Amino acid sequence: MWINGTTKDEMVYEIVDSVNLEETLDLYPQEAFLIGGIQYKYAEIDEKRNKE
Repeated sequence: MWINGTTKDEMVYEIVDSVNLEETLDLYPQEAFLIGGIQYKYAEIDEKRNKE
């Protein structure tokens, strides 16, 4: 079982079919830096949120 009682197959299907991968994975990217007009981002997993 994965997050919120989903199965691996359900998650794979949702990720493959998803338009917004960050939202599906519960990631909220933040801007890290800008080089040559390319914006680099990072996202962290909120450990507290995953334990609830």
